[in-house]
Amino acid sequence: MNKEAETKGGREQRRYFRIDDEISLGYRKLDPSRSPRGTAFSPDLLENHSLSSSLDLLTEEAKPSLRKLERSNPDAAECCKILETKISLLARMLVRQELRRDGQKERKVNLSAAGVAFACEEEFQPGDLLELKMLLPSTMTVIVTKGKVVHCTENDDPAHPYTVAVDYRDLKKEDREALVKHVVKRQLQQVQDYQ
Repeated sequence: MNKEAETKGGREQRRYFRIDDEISLGYRKLDPSRSPRGTAFSPDLLENHSLSSSLDLLTEEAKPSLRKLERSNPDAAECCKILETKISLLARMLVRQELRRDGQKERKVNLSAAGVAFACEEEFQPGDLLELKMLLPSTMTVIVTKGKVVHCTENDDPAHPYTVAVDYRDLKKEDREALVKHVVKRQLQQVQDYQ
């Protein structure tokens, strides 16, 4: 669990913790000449991201009303909590099915809010642009972003002969915050598991 500094123009902007984890991660190389700016994401990637984000926003919006309902009618509040749990389970199942359909795999990663490193099947060059799709299991958040390859090294593993390190590009503020929350949550879990 070391810290990584994200820099821009040689100036340190922020520090992020980095953890070893296992997440669902899909990637593909982008052609920079076809999409130098903006997104080049396939529509289904963005739709999954919207489902996850929309459900999270609705849960947050419902919290004040649910607290009021708990005071006035605890039975109705308990019923609402059960319904929310059912919806959350269905959403998780849908997201997982979509990821499996896309051929996305569980991968061991070294993860932070600034970038990710993972073992892969193909070699990349520094500067290559990748489309990344990550499912953070602690919150079932789907993050879709672009990344720039920092370096790619060879491994001894014949199934995954390379390890690629990628810095995020055009990462939304809410996605970076979701990554920070996930990393902190996983750090706490790893400390508890170690004790």
